[in-house]
Amino acid sequence: MEKELTVVIPVYNAEQFLDRCLKSLLNQTLFRGSDSSYILYLIDDGSTDRSLQILTKYKLLYPDMVVVEHQTNSGIAYSRNKGIRKCATKYIAFVDNDDYVDDDYLEILLTTIKETDADIALCGYRRENSKGEVVESFKPVVHDWSKYRCITPWGRIFKTSLLKDNRICFFNNNIGEDIMFSLKVYSVAKNLQIINYDGYIWFFNEESVSNTLHKGLNPECNFDFLLKEAASAVSVKDDLGCYFLNKLVVWYLLFSGKTASPQRFGEVAQDLFRWLFENGYRSSIPFFSKKIRSEPLRNKIAISFLNMVYKLGLIKLFALIYCNKKLSI
Repeated sequence: MEKELTVVIPVYNAEQFLDRCLKSLLNQTLFRGSDSSYILYLIDDGSTDRSLQILTKYKLLYPDMVVVEHQTNSGIAYSRNKGIRKCATKYIAFVDNDDYVDDDYLEILLTTIKETDADIALCGYRRENSKGEVVESFKPVVHDWSKYRCITPWGRIFKTSLLKDNRICFFNNNIGEDIMFSLKVYSVAKNLQIINYDGYIWFFNEESVSNTLHKGLNPECNFDFLLKEAASAVSVKDDLGCYFLNKLVVWYLLFSGKTASPQRFGEVAQDLFRWLFENGYRSSIPFFSKKIRSEPLRNKIAISFLNMVYKLGLIKLFALIYCNKKLSI
């Protein structure tokens, strides 16, 4: 059977999770008998544990379905970009090495994108912790905000030509490379299909660097670069896109600013909101709007509240109250 889909999986020190991830992808309803319409492109990014041995085992077991490459450690953006360059199938998807998927995941996404001739088909997710408990789930509904609800490269399938023809790639940034990639894709996609399905299981790794790296509004965190690159893919006339940029700023401030000093929080917040407002990205969507009905209520309230705090000139007062408190978005 001719291959239609490449699933790109960057791998780095993931021996604890790899079997679960790969077994889920090799147990797909698209894999019937001894044939399949997809391949797994596995890129070992200089792992120092047993990840490469595990990948090699699967390559030996499934030589027609599994491609393994090894490289010196170059980062997840480099690995995903290699996957795009090497992809020779009409469609491409991404999976993270500690996540896994339901048995019908690939079939549902591939069937949707083929039948609708879409540029992108996207679905939702279930978020699972190390105890196997589902701590969050999201089934998108068919309206525009769903594409911003969880803005990642996984949970989607793309036409490979969309990425290659538009030279879309992942930026090697220490925050938000998924966001920049997704917004660039959205800016050129003409047909996006949303699926009311949550077959991607996003593993919440409490020890992940992504949960600790940006605490305290660290100056080494390239958030300014992320915001400006993200904004370059959003029109000031796109009210949902502007709302997302406001959400991005609020998330960064509340998530990373809890352990910052009040002075640092106030300075960063003032600079970020001033940049949004001066460049025309002021959000005009109230928290009760149906346009963003799939966004969690606490997020909507936080976004509206912090925008109001800035407009009233109360950022410094809020910083004195908030910093080092346990409040998050």
